Amino acid sequence: MTPKVSFQVALVAFATPKVSFQVALVTFATPKVSFQVALVAFATPKASFQVTLVAFATPLVQQ
Repeated sequence: MTPKVSFQVALVAFATPKVSFQVALVTFATPKVSFQVALVAFATPKASFQVTLVAFATPLVQQ
């Protein structure tokens, strides 16, 4: 995923808590850390927005 696309995906995940789970699956498909992040995002829909930003920020730093 490109940073630009990931940002739009984050907005979609925040707007639709139901979709955020599927988005989370795609997110932790690449890095290992995002798996735990995805669980937190799925557990707390309200915090999912900030968590999603961290999830996307982490892969960019690692790569």
